[in-house]
Amino acid sequence: MTTGLINQLEEALSSKSVARRAAILRRVTDLFLVGSGNFTKDQIEVFGDVMGRLMETVEQQERARLGERLAFSPDAPPNLIRTLAFDATAEVAGPVLTHSKCLDDTALIENASTMSQPHLLAIARRQEVSEGVTDVLVDRGNDLVIESLAENTGCRFSDSGMTTLVDKSVGDPRITRFVWARRDVPRRELVRLFQSASEELRKELEFSRPQDARSIRTVVDVALESIQSAARESSQEFQDAASVASDLQANSELDEKAVFDFASAGAFARVVAAIALLSALPAGTIERALLSERPDQLLIVARAIKFTWLTVKALIGLKQPGQALPAAELDEYFASYTRLKHSTAETALKFYRLRASSVDQTP
Repeated sequence: MTTGLINQLEEALSSKSVARRAAILRRVTDLFLVGSGNFTKDQIEVFGDVMGRLMETVEQQERARLGERLAFSPDAPPNLIRTLAFDATAEVAGPVLTHSKCLDDTALIENASTMSQPHLLAIARRQEVSEGVTDVLVDRGNDLVIESLAENTGCRFSDSGMTTLVDKSVGDPRITRFVWARRDVPRRELVRLFQSASEELRKELEFSRPQDARSIRTVVDVALESIQSAARESSQEFQDAASVASDLQANSELDEKAVFDFASAGAFARVVAAIALLSALPAGTIERALLSERPDQLLIVARAIKFTWLTVKALIGLKQPGQALPAAELDEYFASYTRLKHSTAETALKFYRLRASSVDQTP
């Protein structure tokens, strides 16, 4: 810093004039940005201390201006960036939360865990957002935050984070469209979203036209199958799964053990592709059976192709990976599966094939 600027700085720090402090803050910021990329770590620290002291007593508008100017600086003083990011006013914090690369995940997670919804929205708009950060955002975020996360292709989600994102998108058509458009949504979650959306639509239509309840269900089923089919065709995950299942079938290795191994590994798409081939049912039917509120249809399909209870239990667990079903609920399903005769299940399977065929042929 030049001697003249240092003298002005001393005067500004001792002055009670907010305007004078603001003017010096702008000059110091200019000086830093002009030399950005050429300062040592110690020099950056000095700039951070000076700007931080000046910022303490300036108005919100000046703090916001400082945040906007430093947000894209790769070597902005870390402590100053943190102070700006945790400013109670989102207008000040927003630019650095959205753009600054000087904020690490630890700071972003702390911010997302403690600050306001506008702060969370600013983080959700970053070019890249890691799984640890999105876990907090989907848990605490309001509809605007969830929508921004769903739309932002730079966001990465953990399994639990993606599940929460899908849960929160149900009932909101705009968020649902963004989730459908994402390429990183696992088939399991995408199908669950399809089912939730179709069920809501069915209920709305049946409420308005109860006399047409049966035809409404058929129309919704046709629409759902069409959407799922289109999504499968564009899903690399499902195409890979179908290829694996076909290769196993060609080598006479597509059997219960293969399905059990897929289910144990949480490979939803491979389970669907395998059971679809073994049962001669459409993949969409298998997807819905696996994720239905109750596994009644899944039990019938499994009994028809002679799966043991061990495999059926693994298949039931695919609906909510990592979450053990209550013992009483499992006991109920086990009793139902034990009572179900193979001949009865085979008859039901023929009906499912016939129904699936009629849905495919409905214009």
